[in-house]
Amino acid sequence: MNKVMLVGVVVLYHPNTQKVIQNINSYMDQLDKLIIVDNSENIQHGVVEFYESNPSVIYQSFGENKGIAFALNKGIAFAKECKASWLLTMDQDSWFAQKEFARYVHIVQNISSRYSDGVLFSPRHKVPYLTKKDGISKVDKVMTSGNLIKMEMIDEIGYFDEKLFIDSVDHEFCYRINRKGYGVYRVNEIELVHHLGNLVTKDLFGTKLYITNHNFIRWYYITRNLLYVEKLYAVNQRAFYQFSKQHLFWSCLKITLYEKEKLLKLKSILLGLIDFKRGKFGKKEFNQK
Repeated sequence: MNKVMLVGVVVLYHPNTQKVIQNINSYMDQLDKLIIVDNSENIQHGVVEFYESNPSVIYQSFGENKGIAFALNKGIAFAKECKASWLLTMDQDSWFAQKEFARYVHIVQNISSRYSDGVLFSPRHKVPYLTKKDGISKVDKVMTSGNLIKMEMIDEIGYFDEKLFIDSVDHEFCYRINRKGYGVYRVNEIELVHHLGNLVTKDLFGTKLYITNHNFIRWYYITRNLLYVEKLYAVNQRAFYQFSKQHLFWSCLKITLYEKEKLLKLKSILLGLIDFKRGKFGKKEFNQK
């Protein structure tokens, strides 16, 4: 973006070194600064060595998984320190096709004055349920990766909610933007390649089901945090209870019909439901199977 500073944050967790470097390099040349926040227990020496001669890249490791919200907030703090105008948030498993990120930045620069309420702009993730490939869509929520956040609005919007740890962190942030009267926009012509679990599509009596095959730990956070966020931003209690019943029904059905480790995942959903009702948040310690 001309005459503005663009800073990025990418969050790592036990990455494939070669692949994550390739992903980072799909957008690195457009950034003024990049902070790599590593939630792995061990330092990723291959990543450190590759970028150690690049003064624009900072690597931070905390020796434990402190959650996606914590890592993204480190990116916000770094962007504020750099006096950045925009912050790019990335997952380790996402990348832009050649020259797509430069085009994306150019588009957002040109439309940000037209969409003056826009706090967050997102590309279209390459997933089967997002098919619109032109224009700008105002949306309720987007996933974390590929977002450009207007830094001048951060103090008003606030940081990411660290008590969620992982899952629904991005959606809560988007809902908060909307509640405060601002906008979240998706740039449909820009595609971000993003691996959403081990996503497969199934057809059940004419209804398309998207099966993510997340592990049992993720199903705990998905359930607990989704229920919390949807209740927090629901228009009323009736709408929340209707959503809750549908979510629990379809989640349990998809796991029962199509996924492995069925009992373990169903137990995790129950634990997530219990902790949601108890108001218990943060990182969950799981016993080994």
